Amino acid sequence: MSTGILHQIESLLVGILLTVLLLVYLRILTSVHLSPSDGNDITETHNETELDASDELLGKAVEWKTMMDWNIREFEDLREVLEKAAMDGKTIILTEVSEAWTAPDSIMDTFLESFHAGDKIEHLLQNLVIVAMDQIAFNKCKSVHPHCYHFKMEGVNFTTEKVFMTNDFIELVWTKIMLQQYILQFGYNFLFTDMDVLWFRNPFLHINVYSDITLSTDHFVGDPEDFRNEPNTGFFYVKASNKTAEILKYWYEARKRFPQLNEQRTLYAIKGEIMDKFAPKVKYIDTKYFGAFCSYGRDLNEIYTMHSTCCETMARKVSDLRSLLVDWKNYTTLSIEERNKGLVSWRVPGQCIR
Repeated sequence: MSTGILHQIESLLVGILLTVLLLVYLRILTSVHLSPSDGNDITETHNETELDASDELLGKAVEWKTMMDWNIREFEDLREVLEKAAMDGKTIILTEVSEAWTAPDSIMDTFLESFHAGDKIEHLLQNLVIVAMDQIAFNKCKSVHPHCYHFKMEGVNFTTEKVFMTNDFIELVWTKIMLQQYILQFGYNFLFTDMDVLWFRNPFLHINVYSDITLSTDHFVGDPEDFRNEPNTGFFYVKASNKTAEILKYWYEARKRFPQLNEQRTLYAIKGEIMDKFAPKVKYIDTKYFGAFCSYGRDLNEIYTMHSTCCETMARKVSDLRSLLVDWKNYTTLSIEERNKGLVSWRVPGQCIR
């Protein structure tokens, strides 16, 4: 066989080999799967058929990204904030704020003040990440707190007050699920708290490290593992794993099936599906410890947090939260003997709390 023919055959084989390698490389780029490990080294799962650049929110033509539209590389600056704020074991406390809640003596100031007034919990501020939903909120956050992240989302104005169950309110609450899923993918456990929650004692004392998810409740039936407990998504803990990242992804994507519902009511609708599909270990916390205006513990000797649920406007929330904070400060001046004499409770009624 001549030398020229041999060179032609070699060139053909090299070309075929390069083509095969290119196809394998492209397939890897378009399909990255979750690690089989049960640990915290979690990467994103891509499926181009799931991508949908736009949808409607309550009949209003608003473009929003599904979780898979967001590239995890867009959140590298969030990873830097998480690294600085995390306690040992890669756990952070997470909350969100918009301009409407940053006015002086408003929700944000009251929330932060509760950490200073609480029982040996001021140090937990070192582990708090505040997600600002607009530039003004971000500027305010940076002026009072070291760990701030500016989340930018096109097409939605988060600066004004979002009244419960309005279109923009629903959009706002769903963003936290999307961000939380990425935080899990980065390998961080998180305790999410709405900013209209007062902190009095360390809630981690009630978090079961063996549970995948720990939830506050609107209604507690008496058993922390009972499926009938009604979860409140304004205060909950998630341990980072492949399973929990998939659960939050599933939860977020259920939004398409329930466009009229917020994230909490959607969770009510799909929690049976989640239990069947993922079998997570879930713990629900008694309202006497993690209270809310809808259902709360009346004994200040036992309360850990208080959430201003069942209260629609910011002015009413602030009024009752400030009043409760005064009650707490008065309680802390009592001696141990005075606290143990009997039930030490809140002053009620207020604007919302009854």
